[in-house]
Amino acid sequence: MNGIYVEGLGVRLACGEDLSVLARDISEERAAFPAFFADPMQLPLKVESPTLRRASSLAKLAVEAAEEAWREGGGREEERPACGTLFTNGYGSARVMTDFTARVAAHNPRLRAGEAAYVVDNAPLGQLCLTGGFQGPSAMLLAGDPLETAALWLRGDKARQVLCGAAEEITPELRAALEASGAPGERFVTGAAFLLLTDAPSPEAVRVEGFAAAASEEGKLRQMLQGLISEGAPEAVLSAAWPQEWREAAPQGEREYALLEEKVLAGALPHTPRIFSKGYFGETLGCSYLANLALAAALLRASPKFRSLLALGRDTGGNCLAARLCRSER
Repeated sequence: MNGIYVEGLGVRLACGEDLSVLARDISEERAAFPAFFADPMQLPLKVESPTLRRASSLAKLAVEAAEEAWREGGGREEERPACGTLFTNGYGSARVMTDFTARVAAHNPRLRAGEAAYVVDNAPLGQLCLTGGFQGPSAMLLAGDPLETAALWLRGDKARQVLCGAAEEITPELRAALEASGAPGERFVTGAAFLLLTDAPSPEAVRVEGFAAAASEEGKLRQMLQGLISEGAPEAVLSAAWPQEWREAAPQGEREYALLEEKVLAGALPHTPRIFSKGYFGETLGCSYLANLALAAALLRASPKFRSLLALGRDTGGNCLAARLCRSER
């Protein structure tokens, strides 16, 4: 589905505030993975609102990144009420309730007592709409590609613009659980990334050429990529895998995905370089795909050497996501 554009970018990531600087350094092959990752919550808040004073860290991250995308994309105050909001929640915002299924098992025989269920906190979405004054359609997605929903809203005239993003808070509890499973805790970081999407772009907007999702299986992933590269290879692929330098300490699931991605890309795009963005951002879990989309758009803006980029990611269900972004030729 064509006809949607990235107009504005907003990030709160471990690489710092200015994504354009990182994009320029990557395009000029001067960027290096940082020795340690910064905490984006230590950056000064730019949004002043009494509703944020007691908000959670996750809500503050989302509001800050979304507001940056809105302003960077030239959003006007009178347009706020018509803007839609899409928020994809990550892992840190979910809390495990081990007794949940025990309470409801009697009413649903498909559930068995003792299983873990997750209740996802949707407060950041409400906080985002309340603080920003966005009154268009809103939704929180637990899985799938948010670009698909945004495209449906824009093409169906349900919204004139859509703020699409994700935030991830690596809480002490989540970090402890990750480290207990053998994962290197220092790789996992808090972050947020938002895009302002539109179907009536400015000359500087980046075009979303196509997007797709597939199960994490070799055949399905290969088929998904073939549909996105049928008109030619991109200049680079923004990988969803951990950098090679991290692989030995990576969780088993990450090592398996890295091998799958490498095998599929070796067949589909054997001469296309990969950019391992997690080396710059850290592992932001639930917002890694949006961070890759934001970096892809920033790279297309920053350097004429890139005309088309393929951004990969995974949702919280483990499905593979991909989008092709292109420099607007208008």
